[in-house]
Amino acid sequence: MMTKNYSTSVEDVSQLGYPESIPNNYTALWMEALKPFFDELSTDFTRGLKALKRYDQYTIYSYLKEVFLPAKMPTKWEDYDEIIAAIEVQVTGTGM
Repeated sequence: MMTKNYSTSVEDVSQLGYPESIPNNYTALWMEALKPFFDELSTDFTRGLKALKRYDQYTIYSYLKEVFLPAKMPTKWEDYDEIIAAIEVQVTGTGM
């Protein structure tokens, strides 16, 4: 079993058994994807809620796959499912 502390302490995700297609900063991608929503909600909840509702048709999985990752890594589209799976295992621990 791998702890979260260990999984975030390694510099190369291949040490965790992930394929090379997973970027070393894969756990940071999760917060980077959600930070604009959290910031907006903290600054002005009503405006933040409106911003969040613009993406209401997406699950978090589909938001990452169809909106965030294409903007962040447009050339790695074939790896999106693996990247999201790694995030899910290490960060959320539940189904997205």
